[in-house]
Amino acid sequence: MKKIESIMVPIDFSATLDLLIEYAIMFAIKFNAKLYVVHIVEDFSKFSSISVPHISMDNVMEEVYNSAKVELKKLGDEKLEGKVKYEFMIDKGVAYKEILEFADEKNADLILIGTHGMSGLDKILFGSTAERVVRGAKCPVIMINPHQLD
Repeated sequence: MKKIESIMVPIDFSATLDLLIEYAIMFAIKFNAKLYVVHIVEDFSKFSSISVPHISMDNVMEEVYNSAKVELKKLGDEKLEGKVKYEFMIDKGVAYKEILEFADEKNADLILIGTHGMSGLDKILFGSTAERVVRGAKCPVIMINPHQLD
């Protein structure tokens, strides 16, 4: 079995975040691995046919991006600092594609990803980033579904 030295942890600041970070810390300590915590600001260009008066989508994306940077710093300060080695990565784009690209770039040995447990129409309309990461990853992926742990 390949040694686990780097763990990719895509986050979206949803309800799964605390549980996902708990698992990430546990795995990182167990394997003495570095965490790559990744947040992708979803590309709004796919919604370009929507017209919102007086709002620039570029400005909205920039605001979301800047807010995410602040939240990542807070996450590091409050949950990770002094516990594990970590690095944050933030980018704009299609989430699953960027996650897979970062995983390849950093030679991730494991991806630990949260899922929202969507089904039905939500899944059809929005798809599942976690599912697409599982299908495209070149390393093992562990999915954390908070609804199954209640």
